[in-house]
Amino acid sequence: MSACPAAHHTTGPDGNVTAAGAEALSGPGGAGATAAAERHPSPAVEPEGAHAGQEGAQAATPAPRATAPPRPVSGVAAGAMGGGGGSRRAAPAAERCGGVEPPDDSRRRDPGERATEEQSAPGECGLVILSAGVDSLYASAVGAPASCHLATAQERKAAAAAEEQPVVWEPEGAGRAFLVRPHGWRGFPIWLTSPAMDVCMGGGKALPALYLWLQAAFLHQVGVEVAVEDAERVRAALVSEREPQPDPDGDWPRPEEWPGERGQAAVAPALGGELTASRIDLYADTQGWQPVREDFPRFVCRAQRKWEFEADRQMHTRGRRLSGFTFGRGAVLARIYDKTLELAVRGETWPEVIWRGADPERPVWRVEGQFRRQALKAFGLRTVADVLAVRQELWDYGMRWLSLREPNGDTNRSRWPEAPVWRVLREAAMGSPRSELVRERREAASRLRLLRGFVGYATSLAACGDDDDLEEALREVVPEVQAYLARRGTTFDDVVTVKREQRVAL
Repeated sequence: MSACPAAHHTTGPDGNVTAAGAEALSGPGGAGATAAAERHPSPAVEPEGAHAGQEGAQAATPAPRATAPPRPVSGVAAGAMGGGGGSRRAAPAAERCGGVEPPDDSRRRDPGERATEEQSAPGECGLVILSAGVDSLYASAVGAPASCHLATAQERKAAAAAEEQPVVWEPEGAGRAFLVRPHGWRGFPIWLTSPAMDVCMGGGKALPALYLWLQAAFLHQVGVEVAVEDAERVRAALVSEREPQPDPDGDWPRPEEWPGERGQAAVAPALGGELTASRIDLYADTQGWQPVREDFPRFVCRAQRKWEFEADRQMHTRGRRLSGFTFGRGAVLARIYDKTLELAVRGETWPEVIWRGADPERPVWRVEGQFRRQALKAFGLRTVADVLAVRQELWDYGMRWLSLREPNGDTNRSRWPEAPVWRVLREAAMGSPRSELVRERREAASRLRLLRGFVGYATSLAACGDDDDLEEALREVVPEVQAYLARRGTTFDDVVTVKREQRVAL
């Protein structure tokens, strides 16, 4: 469940402060609050790479051991961007370890909008897949932060703290600008934000050199391939490569110097091969199936029996309207929720441009599977390239780890047959749906949130006095605003100029 920062400590990466509220609270230090309201990464995500202090905690949450996609080998990694659709290969039974083969050549095709259009036709049970693919992607990078960039970032962080607002920084070679926050995040001393991704730079041995997460809107604006390429470029700019260790056997012939190997060009790593995968969320947005409370007992959730682990189940409601279910809490997690309702609450509309064949009069329900680092490691998947290469198998595993069944009178629910709607969901092609209209929709939603906040604050200020007319109320407030900014050593024009520069840079 995705979700794509305010300028002060009051709002973390998992906060839900509105843009207008952040503007009011931060005053002239509220630059970048609009972008903050559009992004809220999961609060449960921990930096991967700080393995020394986290392995013990991770061991408490069992990782799935069934239907595990193997580590992609040479020839498979090159097709890391595949898996958009085509012929299906049945996954082995969930009780059997390993066995899921990587995607074959018949499925290595452009996972773009074509896959979404193909699966927009109603299934045998009336279910329509509107969109399916990667919704969230978290990764880390080994090595050490580039000393020159780390020093510059620390200077910008100090400037942001002094000015009480983020400052713009475009690292050389990164290809994009970021806002440097005046504080870090979860032990990382440097926190950079942008509409495309958030990046944290580590400064100690207990943390990876880089930890980043791609925003859901950015993934659907440019596609997962371009987004990962952008992340790789940022990693290459901000992280120093490990220095080669001296070879104690340097006088002996080396394999790369053998006659048979001479003249052969080095094979470039697959896209995402330099990023360690920390978490991936896969989803399918659907119409034609609307879960009800009575469906809850029909779900069968596989557990890690080795640790006698039983997945937690939760049912969520908003008023009298069912909003969704959650299954699991650890390495693997599944959510089923009313996406239309969530978008209405958040004031977002950009996913609508991704949906193909959607009926505007019917709600859209999302089925989502989340795989954290512990599960990915159990599957033998290390890099982002590995994960993307077998994302179809990951989805198939998730749809077998959790399944909807048809009661047949058997006391053992696991022997109930799979519901037709779930069979269609399990076969949804994990593509890379994208649209350039996503950015336009995001900006329109941001402006609407600011307008709502302005109306709320303006009417509240007017209610404190005797003015009912908007112009009269604003005329009376203007001197107070100017006096407030003067006490802070700035002017309205100065604040607008800074925020406009930040908006243009990002």
